[in-house]
Parts: sequence; structure tokens; C-alpha cells
Amino acid sequence: MAEYLVFADSDDATIVKGGTIDDVGPNSDPSLQVHAPGQTAYLVPQGTLAWPGINLEPMRAAMTAKVDTAAEAFRLNFITPGAGQAMTYAYKASEVKAWEADNTVPTPFLTAEATARGMTVADLAAEAGAQITAWITIGSKIEGARMGAKAAITAATTVPAMARAGNVDWAALASS
Repeated sequence: MAEYLVFADSDDATIVKGGTIDDVGPNSDPSLQVHAPGQTAYLVPQGTLAWPGINLEPMRAAMTAKVDTAAEAFRLNFITPGAGQAMTYAYKASEVKAWEADNTVPTPFLTAEATARGMTVADLAAEAGAQITAWITIGSKIEGARMGAKAAITAATTVPAMARAGNVDWAALASS
């Protein structure tokens, strides 16, 4: 699938030219493209160029997918990947909550892990509870940034506005 570039006027976001990477330059990094002063280059998906105008829907879909992918990649700094692992985390969280309310309830996941690690269910429940609290803190920030970026992409009416909306500073979330 061909990659496309569009060049927008930096002041009013008007698209001034566009084409495939081969048409406009040899390097697919938009920041390295040769363009006139006052123009900014943007890499856009196929279907965005619809001269004489621009069809923002392919870019909107690509940008929202990019935000989802980036959010998931950032999440993996804090959790183990995989749908099965996510289910395990969810079940362990429910066991921790149940155990904190009544420490006589069955806790198959907590019991198996505590046994394997040579610790008590009480110690593991405390450790897991702290991890759950930490995850809620960062996970909610990631979800807020992800959904905010997607809403901004949906509301954007120009290629530059979409590019700005999809540019989330994920690392800043960890320090805020």
C-alpha cells in the first residue's frame, strides 16, 4: 500500500500539494521532506487525498487506531500482555476484593500464586491490592488520554488538527 504525503499551509491548514512518497520525495519521514517555508508535511493513509479536497475519514480512522495502538504499547510498561493475562488480573482483583471482605472465601488464583511464591494469601492480597491501586492510577490516566485524543481527532476538521490531536505524550502520564 502506497504512503502519501500532504503539505499544509502552516497558518491556515490549507492543503497545498500532495502525492505518494515517490511523487514528492524519497524519504517517508514527513519532517525530512523538502517543502516551502510556511508548510508542514503530514503522512496520510491511502484515500485521504481526494483532489480537489481532502477526505478526512481515512485519516480519522488511521489516527484513532494509532492512538489505540500507542495506548496499548504504553500500558505494557505496567502490565503483562495477553488477553488471558488480562483475565487473570481481573479475576485476581476480584479475589483480592472478596478476600478483603471475608478472608474465608475461596481464592484459587491467590492461593496458587501464594503457594508457588512461598507466601501467605494475606501477604499476597496486600501486595496485589497495592498493585491494583497503582494500576488504577496509571490505567485511568492512559484511558483518559486515549479517549480524549480520539474525541479530539473526531472533532478535528483539518489534517494538521488531526495530527496534533493524535500526538499524545504518553510518558508524561507516568510522571503526572
